[in-house]
Amino acid sequence: EPMLLPERDEAPLGGEELLASGQGVNPERHVQLFRRLQSKWQCYDAYCRVCMGLGVNQLLQGLSYFAICHTLVENHSPSTGFALIAIFQCTTVALAVLDLAGMKRREIFAVQLIGMLPCWLTAASLAAAKANGNGVLPPDHKYRLSPLCFMLQALWLELWLR
Repeated sequence: EPMLLPERDEAPLGGEELLASGQGVNPERHVQLFRRLQSKWQCYDAYCRVCMGLGVNQLLQGLSYFAICHTLVENHSPSTGFALIAIFQCTTVALAVLDLAGMKRREIFAVQLIGMLPCWLTAASLAAAKANGNGVLPPDHKYRLSPLCFMLQALWLELWLR
């Protein structure tokens, strides 16, 4: 049967003698070691921050489009849909202000405004579409703003990555 703790009451790893002697752990050594190792990982850290910023932003965009589908198409509740879109899109702006350090605030707002427009245009297009008697949107309806939404989304990504 393995013994996990010693039967005698002894101090582990040298105990009080190690702490009282001159051989004790140098308190600055671990800080210096951490700084040396951190400098080797800074490029990975920056890449991770960019990826996390894009990922969270795309998650919020996905939630916005889900809110559009769920509230405007399925439940026919445009006010709830527009409120959720406003919440999610304001959150994307707040996160961009926190994440983007090299840009001025007005530049961040301009880039994020371009990123918000596709959601708002999609929601407006769906809200303006006439549903049939069963509340279903007609599949042959022409959503003329759809290409603009895709181009604005691509433009937003290009501006965010510059």
